Amino acid sequence: MKTKRMITAVCAVALAVMLGGCGEVPLIELTAEEENIVTLYAAKVMAKHNVRLAQGLVRYKGAVEEETLDEPVPASDTPEDASQEGEGQMAQTADGSAASTPASDAVTAGLNEIFGIGGVDISYAKAAFENDYVYNNYYHLTPDEGNCYLVMYFNVANTTDGAIDVDLYSLDPVFRAIADGSSYGSETTILPNDLATYLTTIEGKGTDTAVLLFEVPASGSKDVNAVGLQVAVNGTTYNVPLQ
Repeated sequence: MKTKRMITAVCAVALAVMLGGCGEVPLIELTAEEENIVTLYAAKVMAKHNVRLAQGLVRYKGAVEEETLDEPVPASDTPEDASQEGEGQMAQTADGSAASTPASDAVTAGLNEIFGIGGVDISYAKAAFENDYVYNNYYHLTPDEGNCYLVMYFNVANTTDGAIDVDLYSLDPVFRAIADGSSYGSETTILPNDLATYLTTIEGKGTDTAVLLFEVPASGSKDVNAVGLQVAVNGTTYNVPLQ
C-alpha cells in the first residue's frame, strides 16, 4: 500500500504530548478554538470509522482481521471485483461519450438513483487536478512523486425542512475515475468529507460539500472535461454521468 504524507493538527498535538512528557520539547499551547477543532475532528473521525459503536472502537473498516472473527466472503460477492477495470468494462466520460475501453455490463445511473437517499440530492460540481489537498487547514495530503490528485467535488443537499442522516459509509461504495483512458481507484482517507465514507447529518435545507481524490500521473492531459466516474455498489458497477 502506498505511503502518504499526512499532516494533521491531531498528529501534531499527539507528538507534542509524547515528547513533552519526556522533557524534550515544551507542549504546544492551543487556543480554546483550536482545542475545539482538534477535539471535534478526532471525535468525528472515530465515530465515522467505528462500525461497532456500541462495542467501542473495535476496528477500522478495511483493516485485516483474524479469520476467526468473521467468515471469509467469497471473492465474487465483493464490490471490489465489480470495480476492477478490465477488457469488458466501459468508462463514461464527462460529456457522456465512451472512453477507449469497450462497453460491457456496466449500467449508467446518477448518484441519486444509485444511493437512493430520500430527501437528499447528491450532484457532481466540478473536478480539478491539484498537487496536494488540504482540508480546513489542518489535514494535508500529498501524492507520490510524479503524480497529482484528480479531485472531484460534489454537493450533498438536504431538500427537506428536517435534519437527515446521510450514510454512504455503510454501503461501502468503490469509486474509480477514468482519465486518459486509464482507471484509478479513489484514495482511502479519513477525511470527514470523503464521499466514499460519507457519514454526517445535514440540517434542513442545508448543503454540504464532499470530495473524491484519485492519484493520477502528473504528466497526463489534465483535461477535466474528459474525466469519467464509475462506482460499484452491492456487486453492480455503474457509469456515473458527470454533467
